[in-house]
Amino acid sequence: MKIAAFDIGGTSLKMGVITDKGDIRHQDKADISHNSRDKILNEILDWLKNNPGCEGIAVSVPGYVDSKSGFISMGGTVREFDGFHLSQWLTEKPLFRSVWKMMRIVRY
Repeated sequence: MKIAAFDIGGTSLKMGVITDKGDIRHQDKADISHNSRDKILNEILDWLKNNPGCEGIAVSVPGYVDSKSGFISMGGTVREFDGFHLSQWLTEKPLFRSVWKMMRIVRY
């Protein structure tokens, strides 16, 4: 199984394809130093369009996150994520619906 993995940090968005065994197959990085939620979400969408075939999605975000519901109560360094329901946003996108077998949101 190939999983699209995203690590949203304070200055960069790290993206990659990993296997269910944890092997990294591909990785990229994008500058998000301006901390725009829309820019970050568009980077994720664009990356997925250019890297088809993933069967799951894993996202790591800063701040306080309910890992069961995907709701970000406080977005840490990316304050535009305050009060944002990431998993709801993901499931509303047709691109994500096609790969929606797994999503894990973790706080770091």
